[in-house]
Amino acid sequence: QIYSAPFLVELLFAELGSDPARDCLARLHADGTFQVHQGGVLVCTGDPEAERAAQQWLRDQLPPSRPRSEATELLLEAWWCLVHHRTFAEQLPQEPERRAGWRSATQGRTVELAWLNRTAAKPARFEPLRLEQVGLATAASPPPG
Repeated sequence: QIYSAPFLVELLFAELGSDPARDCLARLHADGTFQVHQGGVLVCTGDPEAERAAQQWLRDQLPPSRPRSEATELLLEAWWCLVHHRTFAEQLPQEPERRAGWRSATQGRTVELAWLNRTAAKPARFEPLRLEQVGLATAASPPPG
């Protein structure tokens, strides 16, 4: 369109394999370039250095056996640190500050959360979730539904 700004998007695609080693993450950049990652963690921000540091921190913090609620909380902590320019490479805020940070930042807002379920019988493995379903409801979380 001539009279309006173009849409610039970054997309992340995930494909579940038969086991975690066969999972595939693909990131499509606004300029059409892409990256394919096998398994693991993928962080998307506008700062490649911050992405690498956050990905490494999450890899160290997220062993495969973590319960869903703990994994979700760590992802929200990482999000908060990135949004508020807290560095993963140097002195990261302590866990209580990270927890309070994401909770404060999401207070009165809707957190969109989904899980890809490898064992689901249906072809679409996407499962939308609410914070309450993973035990992380905040005092100001909107009611389910």
